[in-house]
Amino acid sequence: MDLLGIARRRLLPNSVYSVAAIFSYRDQKRGGRAGRAALAAYLRTDGAELLSSRFLSDGIRRAMTSAAAEVAYLAGWMSFDGGEYALAQKWLTAATNLAEEAPLAGHVLRAMAHQAVDLGQPKEAVRLAEASLSSRRYARASWRERSLLGVVHARGLAAARDKEAAIAALLRAE
Repeated sequence: MDLLGIARRRLLPNSVYSVAAIFSYRDQKRGGRAGRAALAAYLRTDGAELLSSRFLSDGIRRAMTSAAAEVAYLAGWMSFDGGEYALAQKWLTAATNLAEEAPLAGHVLRAMAHQAVDLGQPKEAVRLAEASLSSRRYARASWRERSLLGVVHARGLAAARDKEAAIAALLRAE
């Protein structure tokens, strides 16, 4: 492979993160439905093609998978924000599957637990929140993310009417 090919492979994750930044900005300015279909189309075409590429190293492959997971997470969050809950669940599940190798998996599971509480599914919320707290995911998360994981866990427990466990989870998150 020539030097241009090598450079392109290393820059691919950055280009995917750039797409995420553009659509995230649009989501923040115009809401979840603005651009979600275009983002989904990007994931189905360019994103799928990039993920099926051959990579020079396992590290580059993991970086690409993590970038794609972040874009799938954004598509899920935009769908949720736009009231398209079934579609949000599909994208968030795809993001979780892609992110298993990255710290992002706990973050995506946290979003899914948050959505489950909002949709009146407290048992599912607790299950997802507990999965986000698995030792590997929790250990890889930043201190801020660990706190957020704990808060959503407490929120799920509160929705499930387990007051004592919710208080204990909230104190751990603090």
